Amino acid sequence: KEEGAMSALEALKGRWIGREAQIDRIVALMGQPTGNVPCMVITGQLSTGKTGLMRDLLSSLDSPHAYVNCVECSTPRAIFDTIHNQLCGSSGKKCKDLATLIRRVRELDHDDNMPGYDEVR
Repeated sequence: KEEGAMSALEALKGRWIGREAQIDRIVALMGQPTGNVPCMVITGQLSTGKTGLMRDLLSSLDSPHAYVNCVECSTPRAIFDTIHNQLCGSSGKKCKDLATLIRRVRELDHDDNMPGYDEVR
């Protein structure tokens, strides 16, 4: 699996020419490319490719992840709902608090819908 992750990173660098050092830095902050991704906050100037690069990177590594635009999600409940909908699918269920979100994401592990989640426990 690690070999596949390394070739995925090389392909990513080919798509994001001139960003190789940034990709290496992000991967170093994340830890092993085949492990679980820690919570990360990416900030910077508008329209510089932050979101595109991170989404491409996480998709390339086949890492379960959720993207939250903090400008659009102004309350904790909006953040929890956004994460829930991305990780669990839009089921119409609402997450009123962090405990509800955690419980629902853990339920995914039992259904094998989230590869690698088991390592988070």
